[in-house]
Amino acid sequence: CGLVMSLNPLYILEVSPTNMRGAFATLNQVFCATGIFVGMVAGLETVLGTERSWALMLSLSLIPALTQYLVLPFCPESPRYLLINKAEESKAEAALQRLRGDREKVFAELEEMKEEAAHTLTRVNVHDFFKKSRYKQPILIVLVVNLGSQLSGFNAVGLL
Repeated sequence: CGLVMSLNPLYILEVSPTNMRGAFATLNQVFCATGIFVGMVAGLETVLGTERSWALMLSLSLIPALTQYLVLPFCPESPRYLLINKAEESKAEAALQRLRGDREKVFAELEEMKEEAAHTLTRVNVHDFFKKSRYKQPILIVLVVNLGSQLSGFNAVGLL
């Protein structure tokens, strides 16, 4: 569950069109919060939160998990990962073609990713990440936002 909660938004952001990334990230969080709400409602004693029906309530969580497991093989690899991290332009183009369909959009987005890759800093290891001063402010912001979302119980803050 923890992996899904952190990897799904990352994958969604990498495969979504640039102009729609915010909407897709927000929808992902809305669906997560809706799932939590549905689970809380299902846990009420008047619904499924009784001694007799707890097993049914618990097994209902298998539906989205199995659906995601069955759909996963049909999801293309992230074009950004293929191009920027693995330097496999042809595979990145094929993945974009599968996602977008429109040849012009594919080439435009591919060029945008190439430009992004050209401006990307060299790889940073964990030691350098915590040692260099230019990363201190982003680390502090991430820590404060995540701490605030965990302590307040409002999980939508952490992903927006």
